Amino acid sequence: MTLTGVLMPLLLMAGAAVGIGLWWRRRDISRRAAFDALAARRGWSLNVGKQSLGRPGTLRLASRGGPEWRLTVRGTVVGPDRITDFHADEPQWTNGYLLVTSADPDEDTDDDAEDAGLPAPARDVRATVHAMGAEGMGADLMGMGRIDAPPGLIALATADPTLRVDLSDLARTLSDSAFGDGPQAARAVMLLGPDGLRLRLGQPLRNADRAEAFIDLAQAIGRTVG
Repeated sequence: MTLTGVLMPLLLMAGAAVGIGLWWRRRDISRRAAFDALAARRGWSLNVGKQSLGRPGTLRLASRGGPEWRLTVRGTVVGPDRITDFHADEPQWTNGYLLVTSADPDEDTDDDAEDAGLPAPARDVRATVHAMGAEGMGADLMGMGRIDAPPGLIALATADPTLRVDLSDLARTLSDSAFGDGPQAARAVMLLGPDGLRLRLGQPLRNADRAEAFIDLAQAIGRTVG
């Protein structure tokens, strides 16, 4: 084999690697510009931390004035520790914790639980919380159990939430809580408790439009339960 025959594939591979790197860089710049524009348009603060020493990159949006809230987007689409998390100090439920996620309203609740990977009936609270993707959200699992909920909602609580929250209204608000496409779609999980309102998604929303839609959903839920 000639020297040219050896070098040509290496040069092609190097060119492809450079091309991919440039495309990746342009994509990151475009995404950052979109988030900058979003923060400016909505009057929010934006902080972007780069990935370093094996730690995932983190993007944070937060309110400026008015009710306080913050959104954290951590990880990449292929790495571990992937999450989108919204946390607002208000509204609160000082009497307990309510943990909910949406389900298919056209199916039986127990079937919904099975379709979502949840135990049905949900006797094992920790297994249910794990299947919902709600681990680490700060819920006190002591005394938490599955409660009756309207179609389209899977709910656990430490006390009867019906005097605090209209579960039917909450089910309607959460009905559009799926983000992603096809098998990658994930449903948001809501936690209401003494520390305020949290909404979590088990994937990072690195697209500004989707992040904005997630914040709008969280604020709509806040108005529903507030």
